Amino acid sequence: MAIKDQLRIISRVIDRTEALKIQYGHNKIALNELKKLKNNLTSLKQYLKNLDETNSTYKSNEVNELVKPLFLHLDILKIEMTANDYRKLSKALTGLKKLLHFHAKRYSTFQFICAWVLEFFYFI
Repeated sequence: MAIKDQLRIISRVIDRTEALKIQYGHNKIALNELKKLKNNLTSLKQYLKNLDETNSTYKSNEVNELVKPLFLHLDILKIEMTANDYRKLSKALTGLKKLLHFHAKRYSTFQFICAWVLEFFYFI
């Protein structure tokens, strides 16, 4: 199923937050927000895995409720992080949000191509 592309990108964003947690270990506010961001990304990943196991589809409003807290944490991190680190994390979350708008079953080939392009622009 095409959810594996979304899970791969979520894993890349989680890896990026892990690297930032090491870098911002001295800043308690940034570290706390990065931990919360990682927890929300993990819950989104688990939600998508559960959908993949049950072979059901999701609606964009359900996913939007799981994505909204990610951007709240990102807004708080804007103050605490350097501009370059914030830009990288912001681009990664924006790419993830764009990819989550595609239907998981109907457009698997189209979604794969879009996932590849989004990964190229937002992670490289």
